[in-house]
Amino acid sequence: MPKETKLKPASGATLLIAIAAVAVDTETTGPDATKARVVQIGAIGIAHGKVVRETQLDLLIDPSEAIPSEASLVHGITDADVDGAGSFPDAWAQFQEFVGDRILVGHSIGFDLAVLERECRRARLPWKKPRALCVRLLATIANPNLADYSLETIAGWLRLGIEGRHSALGDAIAAGDIFATLIPELRKRNIRTLGEAEVACLALSDALEAGHRAGWAEPVSRPQAPAFQPVDPYAYRHRVGSLMSSPPVVVKSTEPTRQVIDLMVKRKISSVLVSECGTPDQAIEAYGIVTERDLLRRISSDAERAFDMPVGTLQRDR
Repeated sequence: MPKETKLKPASGATLLIAIAAVAVDTETTGPDATKARVVQIGAIGIAHGKVVRETQLDLLIDPSEAIPSEASLVHGITDADVDGAGSFPDAWAQFQEFVGDRILVGHSIGFDLAVLERECRRARLPWKKPRALCVRLLATIANPNLADYSLETIAGWLRLGIEGRHSALGDAIAAGDIFATLIPELRKRNIRTLGEAEVACLALSDALEAGHRAGWAEPVSRPQAPAFQPVDPYAYRHRVGSLMSSPPVVVKSTEPTRQVIDLMVKRKISSVLVSECGTPDQAIEAYGIVTERDLLRRISSDAERAFDMPVGTLQRDR
């Protein structure tokens, strides 16, 4: 399985187009989140605002009980299909490894989170609610005038096709495509970052309450109020030079932006110097500088090409 570029864990300030995410869906033995058992998990990666179809997960799970015929009519999975399939703990381990610390994305993901938590509790596996976004809620924000917010209706509005409807992987791919296509629609409503998206979703109180009544988990995380902290005097007791890397990190102006982002993440730095030769031994006039903010602005304004553009096109002269 190809590995994706490793990025820093997302914060509330991370642009939606820059988050590393996984679109997920589950198929179950029924629609009641308080009773349903998971029979299939589908997941697919999202990076740089696009679904990465080369990295996907499709797992059948033996629920250790008969699958009702009415559920099989929906997703097509029968007792014979899961005969010999792995148990939930086996699938959960694979899913956790696949997801890592990425954000989860799904349609009505509160249902999926609820059934996954219940399965973990049943198997006595540790559970920590992952950070997540619901494309159903995001679509409600982006277009409050849709007749309904089913997967089909949202996909139709965005002119997206759905293949493999009611299979876990098919619905996960559809949710991922919807999320990627919603990013510019949300930007029109001044929702650009993960934190802004979470706050906007949490304002949809009617939709959240309906999910609570159905036994679903809350689909997004609530921002934590920052605790009061005294001012750290460190900055006032040290010279600027002691806080900088030495020698300075310099890259060639022809270096692709994607590689520069990887370097900054690896070195845990927020800016790089840029020059034609990429060495730190030139006169100061030979250098420009590229910061995290420069990168985020370029990604926001030109996501289609930003990662492959030479970093020299972003630099500010010094």
